[in-house]
Amino acid sequence: MRRRLVTALMIIAVLLLLIFLRKYGYLNFFESTVRLVTDTVLKKMYQASITAEMVEKNNSVELTACIAEDTKIRLLEEENTNLRDQLKFSEKNNVSLGADVIGRDLDPLGTTLIINRGVSDRVAINQPVILGNGFLIGKIVRVEAHTAVVRLLSDYQSKVAATVMNREKSLGLVIGGYGLTIKLDLIPQNEVIQPGDVIITSGLEAGIPRGLVIGMVEVVEKKPQEPFQQAVLKTSADLHNISVVSIIFN
Repeated sequence: MRRRLVTALMIIAVLLLLIFLRKYGYLNFFESTVRLVTDTVLKKMYQASITAEMVEKNNSVELTACIAEDTKIRLLEEENTNLRDQLKFSEKNNVSLGADVIGRDLDPLGTTLIINRGVSDRVAINQPVILGNGFLIGKIVRVEAHTAVVRLLSDYQSKVAATVMNREKSLGLVIGGYGLTIKLDLIPQNEVIQPGDVIITSGLEAGIPRGLVIGMVEVVEKKPQEPFQQAVLKTSADLHNISVVSIIFN
């Protein structure tokens, strides 16, 4: 009991002393010193936070710039590769004219392309359009003064005379499937075709030279009651990712 009373009296005495010292200004130096130290610490912490934020922003900007530059380099490399392939094909085979894709069908299936070549460049309807080393992607179907429309192989109106690189060199007709697939049709039932067989243009169609690669057989569809068999093809070119093409003058 006595110890508690002594403790209480000591606390009261300390409080009275602090009140007295504050009233007559004896605590001003102590308070200003504590405030100075506190302000300095807070200022340093704020500066460190701002610096870290700026470093993070700078790193983010540098990373974005690096990604953009890397993307630009990749696109240039891809374009140069396409141009080199098309140049080699032109030197070996038919005369061709390079063109850039400047638009495509607004239909989600994307079955036509617009290129920056037209009548002024001697572009005409039914001329074949290729990628790389002779991979057929479609034919010219409309021509304006300085532009033309390419109908892709996957378009439902597309038809190309073709040959299977099998033992019989089977003839058929490559038809589009509403932007989703392409098929080889009108193949006699008695001729053997199988997955992996390469399909090329037959040369039996006006303006289309023999030997342009169309694709490869993926699935053979054979029904005994039908006079002809069909094959689902995988195109040699990515028809959804085209930026540079060549038009063949034969």
